[in-house]
Amino acid sequence: MTGHLFSGGISSDTIAHRIKATLPDAQILILIREQRAMLLSAYAHFLVKSAGKAPLARFLTPKLQMQIPWPTIEYYCYSRLVEWYQNAFGKDRVLVLPMELVTRDEQAMLNRTCAFCDVAPLTHNGTTARRNARNYRQYAALRLFPPINSFGPRTPANGFGSIDFRLLHMLLLGTTSRLVPRPLENWIVERDRAKIETHLTDAVSVDNRALQKLIPDDLASFGYLT
Repeated sequence: MTGHLFSGGISSDTIAHRIKATLPDAQILILIREQRAMLLSAYAHFLVKSAGKAPLARFLTPKLQMQIPWPTIEYYCYSRLVEWYQNAFGKDRVLVLPMELVTRDEQAMLNRTCAFCDVAPLTHNGTTARRNARNYRQYAALRLFPPINSFGPRTPANGFGSIDFRLLHMLLLGTTSRLVPRPLENWIVERDRAKIETHLTDAVSVDNRALQKLIPDDLASFGYLT
């Protein structure tokens, strides 16, 4: 509801005004995610799920204005979005929760959500918890051998420029990812996370300090750049 991250959330203003016009008394739940993890996950989705071809540097800083992808740092600066909804609906009708609270204390997140919605408390069944299923081994394989996605499906993420041999693409990706040793996978992920941090730090740190004034949770304790 904040616009697609590959587009830099360009439609987020339109969506927000439509929600206010259609449901002026709505209660708004906003989940935020630590920006380095979110951007790394977005790029992994771009490669693994959308058969994207852009290297990380071009994904972070596209050279053409209308190029797909077209992410922006502003998309990962949440204070403006939170402040708009608080002003439009009232602070008491907007609940902002760090997504990291799910992994720290799922029941606490559920309790706060139920209280905000004014419904009876629910007990979380930990045996049915959904976990992040991102396959970073496939991500690592594509970072090592990007031409694999030349055989993938044609999507906006690759400019509809792939060959679309999906079975071959699946076989190449599956075989290559199984050959990537876990230490190499971890090294690639941490290397890219460091590049993303360098890209985000200045703008996101300033914005997170502004965001902290709008919400009660201690962002630094969840690993947010401040």
